[in-house]
Amino acid sequence: MFTFAQLPAVTAGNYSRCDTCFVFSAHPDTINGNFPLYTYQWIFTGASPATDTGQTVTYCSSFAAFPYADSLNLTITDGIGQHQYYFNTLTSLMPDLGINTTVQQICIISVDTAVNKNMIVWDQTTDPYISSYHLYKETTTTGVYSLLKSIPCGTFSIFTDTSSQPDVKSARYRMTTLDSCGSESLPGTSHKTMHLTINSGIPPAWNLVWENYEGISFLKYRIWRKSIDSGWQLIDSVSASSTTYSDLTPPDGLLDYAIEILSPDICSPSLKSQNAFTRYNSSWSNVATNVISMISENTPLATIDVHPNPFHTSATIHISIAPKEADLVICNLYGQKIKTINWVMEEEININRGNLSAGIYFVRLVRANDVIATGKFVITDSRDD
Repeated sequence: MFTFAQLPAVTAGNYSRCDTCFVFSAHPDTINGNFPLYTYQWIFTGASPATDTGQTVTYCSSFAAFPYADSLNLTITDGIGQHQYYFNTLTSLMPDLGINTTVQQICIISVDTAVNKNMIVWDQTTDPYISSYHLYKETTTTGVYSLLKSIPCGTFSIFTDTSSQPDVKSARYRMTTLDSCGSESLPGTSHKTMHLTINSGIPPAWNLVWENYEGISFLKYRIWRKSIDSGWQLIDSVSASSTTYSDLTPPDGLLDYAIEILSPDICSPSLKSQNAFTRYNSSWSNVATNVISMISENTPLATIDVHPNPFHTSATIHISIAPKEADLVICNLYGQKIKTINWVMEEEININRGNLSAGIYFVRLVRANDVIATGKFVITDSRDD
């Protein structure tokens, strides 16, 4: 009894990606002095172990996507007891079976300034087997992600994370795909947002510090500034290796700052060709405002009282001096401008909560870039006011 030097061959019958039953055929080596009347012994190991005999067999697995350890062993014996052996993994024999290799990459993440929440953008896959995307967000434990949202394939591929707090902290995300067989892909590259903070330098300077953007390669950070008079202006750029900037000669008054990066790729969050309405190629940080530092450092000409304070639904702002053509600016605790009332002329102004969240808010009366009155109020969810 001895073994042939040549290996037999095994072929798989026609199959589709999500099949769970398959037909395999053995093809003995008939060149090297073999004698017919072959017998066949099939052994399948792994998730669904099985054995069978015959030149052609059917094997059914309980999983559409075979684990990489699943394999088959075949022994062919001819009429005089000579053996031929065949071994292979099922994923090697059928490489496209049930294995979801469509890794989904995030294209870019930016802060949606309309709602001040993180906006995740990705390009649609063209793989017809993909049924949905899984968006994951890193937890407070480094490297540990939890599922944030399962998003059906074919919808406009932008998601706004309403749980994000871009004024408070950065966030890290990554994506996978889920195919119609129920197989989830490996995750794509993680992306992390920028978190911008501001502090006062040697007057009149303002210092900007931010966390770097992660997930794509880019050349530089663009520094944007907004004043009451000029609107948003690009004031400078620094290399991608820098995460600080000092604005040494800013204009007086209320200032907003933001950091932007430009992606080398243009995101098109649809299956259609790129057009002017569905193109995204930059990421913005949160907006940082010098309002908190200015309130603490400048001595106003008057004061602002709010009654009731705290309040739930509405309140009255009382200004200790009669304003003339001034603007009333309301900002949240993190310096983000929430509301501006232009051309205030009265000493009392009624305000409604609207859709503002419970929390602490700062009020500033600004005229010609000078702060003439300051105050703060608290919105509560309690109705005891």
